[in-house]
Amino acid sequence: MITVGFSRHKGFAPISWIIMLCEHTPFSHAYIKVRSESLDRTLVYQATGSGVHFIGSAMFEESAQVIEEYEMPMPSEDRKKLLQWCVDNAGKPYGRLQVIGIGLIRLAKLFGLRISNPFSNGNKAYICCELVTAALEHTGMAGPDDLDQVDLIATRDMVRLVDEKSKT
Repeated sequence: MITVGFSRHKGFAPISWIIMLCEHTPFSHAYIKVRSESLDRTLVYQATGSGVHFIGSAMFEESAQVIEEYEMPMPSEDRKKLLQWCVDNAGKPYGRLQVIGIGLIRLAKLFGLRISNPFSNGNKAYICCELVTAALEHTGMAGPDDLDQVDLIATRDMVRLVDEKSKT
């Protein structure tokens, strides 16, 4: 079992507020939470301004207000693949330019234009929703064709679909 969650920053957080305003959501961040029995800890895997990393859930909850979480059953082999992928990608930088690119995509839509993210970088850097989507894709869950176009809404929609399928 893993948990995919959506949160916002507690307290004064202008960047979080801007993201929620642009995304029209009550959250500004996506993450994966996984329980480690051997460590007797719950770990949060995320991409933030400091890069891609794991953090203990207690420290995460000091600065984050959880808005939505989805528990996703996962066979142990897929869970192992997911965790291996997460460890292999920990330490990558945060994709600041990709966020600007998503903003440009939205701006272009206002004028009826469809553009690709001009700051696409493949898997060299990640933003939170792209990281969650890529990690889930790695276990065989379907995702979008272009991860550099992913936003919080697309990630939540994918997670909700998987959540609904797991309950049927």
